[in-house]
Amino acid sequence: MLFNWMYVSYTFSLTILLIFCGTSETTRQGCTFTLTQNSGTFQTPNFPGKYPNGVQCIWNIKVRAGRFILLSFDTFVLESFGGNCIDMVEVKDGSKSTDQLLGTFCNASLPPKVITSSSNNLRLWFFSDKRDAYKGFHASYTSQREKGCGGSVTDFSGRISSPRYPDYPYPNSMLCDWTISAPRDEFIRLEVYDFEVESKCGGSCSCPDRLQLWDGPEFNETEIGSFCVPIHNVIVSKTNRMRLRFATNREGRFKGFRLSYTTSVTPSCGGDFSGKNGSIISPNYPSSFPAFSDCVWRIKAPVGRYISLRFQEFTGINGINSECLVDSIELKEGHSSEAPLIGRYCIQNIPPVIVSKGHEMYIYFKARSRELKVAVQKLRRFKALFLTHTTECNETIGLEDGRVKNSQLSASSYYTLQLGQGQLHLSPRHGRVRNAYSWCSQAQTPNRIVDEYLQIDLIKLTEITAITTQGYHLGTEYMGFVSSYRLQYTYDGNHWISYMDNTKNSTRPGYTEFKGNSNYKDIKKNILKPSIVAKRIRIFPTGYQSFPFHHMCLKAELYGCPFNDLGCGSIITLAKPNKISVRGSDRQTKECTWLSIPSRPSPQNEVITFHFIYFDVPCKHGHVMLLTRDDNQIQKFCGADPPRVSSLPAARQIMVKLKLEKGAAVWGFDLKYRTEYLGCGEIIRVTESGTVTSPSYPELYDNDQNCTWLFSSEPGSKIALRFIEFDLQPANGSKCLDFVQIQEGRIDPTTVLKKFCGNSVPMQVVSTYNHLSFIFHSDNSTNGKGFLLEYGLYLPTGNGSLPSHKKSGQIDIAQAETTTEGGHHSCAGHTSGVEAFLFSINFLYVSVKIL
Repeated sequence: MLFNWMYVSYTFSLTILLIFCGTSETTRQGCTFTLTQNSGTFQTPNFPGKYPNGVQCIWNIKVRAGRFILLSFDTFVLESFGGNCIDMVEVKDGSKSTDQLLGTFCNASLPPKVITSSSNNLRLWFFSDKRDAYKGFHASYTSQREKGCGGSVTDFSGRISSPRYPDYPYPNSMLCDWTISAPRDEFIRLEVYDFEVESKCGGSCSCPDRLQLWDGPEFNETEIGSFCVPIHNVIVSKTNRMRLRFATNREGRFKGFRLSYTTSVTPSCGGDFSGKNGSIISPNYPSSFPAFSDCVWRIKAPVGRYISLRFQEFTGINGINSECLVDSIELKEGHSSEAPLIGRYCIQNIPPVIVSKGHEMYIYFKARSRELKVAVQKLRRFKALFLTHTTECNETIGLEDGRVKNSQLSASSYYTLQLGQGQLHLSPRHGRVRNAYSWCSQAQTPNRIVDEYLQIDLIKLTEITAITTQGYHLGTEYMGFVSSYRLQYTYDGNHWISYMDNTKNSTRPGYTEFKGNSNYKDIKKNILKPSIVAKRIRIFPTGYQSFPFHHMCLKAELYGCPFNDLGCGSIITLAKPNKISVRGSDRQTKECTWLSIPSRPSPQNEVITFHFIYFDVPCKHGHVMLLTRDDNQIQKFCGADPPRVSSLPAARQIMVKLKLEKGAAVWGFDLKYRTEYLGCGEIIRVTESGTVTSPSYPELYDNDQNCTWLFSSEPGSKIALRFIEFDLQPANGSKCLDFVQIQEGRIDPTTVLKKFCGNSVPMQVVSTYNHLSFIFHSDNSTNGKGFLLEYGLYLPTGNGSLPSHKKSGQIDIAQAETTTEGGHHSCAGHTSGVEAFLFSINFLYVSVKIL
């Protein structure tokens, strides 16, 4: 039943202003203030007016122990003359006047954006002389928790940095100790990437602040060195233990340092890695590697990720033959030399992009050949990039990093560019984001778009969630980009489907047009909503710009993940009525997925209706799911009674999924499906109230209209329909010529609840279950204004009444301003010690009457 109601309210308000004069977390004596909150603001006397002459003020900021202070000036105008400070602010790193001076500031020497303390104290002293006053300053401060430093490290790779790096300078008077321990018979390699600490260098350097390194067991350490100038060489331990100490004195603060460490089973090269990406280089790189080298790298990604390795350089690794018996790089599927071999590579057997099955990879480089003494000798070296990936659908599928092979890329055409006496084939293999070159189509006729495309073969069914594109340039002579494009996809290479999103605009041309690039340099990403499942993707440019020739130039990357195996399911077409039948087994679990081929959009507005004619899936042993790729509707079923199923759009990818544990052979289902047509209607999922109207409402509807609206709601709920306005062609005797018909269930022949025509507003209709079909038909003669229909969930309320009286109280608390101007309330002295609150109490009386 649908209800209307009205209410009448009477409000009685009482407002009280309470002003508390005293101290909270700010105290004052004369012009000396102590601020003890973890954040706050303060300013010079009379701000934003001019500060008085002959004033000295002190602010002592003290935050909670274990935190440090970040001070910034929002406004700063203090007197100076000839580059010298007349009026000034001094900031000291502590609470005493004798603590380290962080700076003296005025108009001639403005403060930095942020000033940080070493501890939880900071002291500011403001001085003005007896002449000339200025606006002064307004300052604010916050505090952050000190993260500490030092500790024991046992991971086989990682990073170490000075406190607060790289956001703020390191604090004074601190001592940090780190201990790195590797497994027995392994070594530790340190590489410093950034190093900026206090040093005093004349003829020789002394180190007020320093990084010290030791090598060896705890009670028998050997000092490697004490450093305050940049460290350029890789430092390798002789044992499996290193200790690092970073010490600072009472003054002078700088950016600090960042270094990385790895453990290694080989001392002169190699290493262990655990990050998401990294690089592997030959010994002495970029020079040639030495003869008789042995290096081991081990990569360990988090569980659930896998590794890809791509060689960017690979020269001079002379294996003599394809078996690579002299120089070689071995890759193994694991973390030790006993792991299964992936492959052995040398210059006679250049490695492709290597992809691991698991989360570990073992790399062994062996060099035994000597460098040849010839006039022209290529450098003997290699460099590889590794990446780790997940099977989650928000990651790239591998065009950029080479996991997608050249053989998987094709195109409708490509362009060959003449460069002097040579040629550059801008073929599909270059159509990868961030590639040095690009795929470019053959020359195009100006102002005309033909169906050129770049195709990516995914080999297996893959869920695609996003696409990125990029333009191309070669110097300043050749450039171009695709400004818009559309997509097609296929399951088998025979039936190509145009991608459409959930917007109505995409149904008019029969595809979604994506906005592409606006220049040749930037990368543009588009999210696919809904995502799609496909084996091949085609990108069709629909707009482009190029210079000096008319070519469509494109580089791309896809995002997605492997689609689960169909199991005992299959690819199905919904164009003709058919049936899915499956039964359980007492020998094995059944996991099946049926994936539909979407139909092309049409004015008939096709939908698929489903009907279980047999259903026995015990809830303790399995379930059936029916969903579209946009995941807006997920229907999950189990039990022994055939469930009612909502209709779904035929132009969407539809999946039917079964998971059934091993058990009785009678378990399973038979599901019939067929195509129906909604015409000018639509599918409506009822979660809240809404309205539908006849075509052209409130104008006259057209003749020969057939529209069907399919309403569905959550199982166990009911749907209510109520007509607000109703004007159809009158009946011819007992026969309705134009009519609306409400059926229980879906389009298939079901119970007809009501049929209406004429101009009398019909009564409210409530469904028996959670599905209703609403059909509107007009013949080829007289027409009318049509109808306005309100729909919503039917929510019974017991005796149909609501409480007749309801009282409520509301209290609003707002902090009042406490300025001393304009008649506002104030307290004598500094305003930081004043707090005022405004209490507004409202009593609301509500009367509710059911109509």
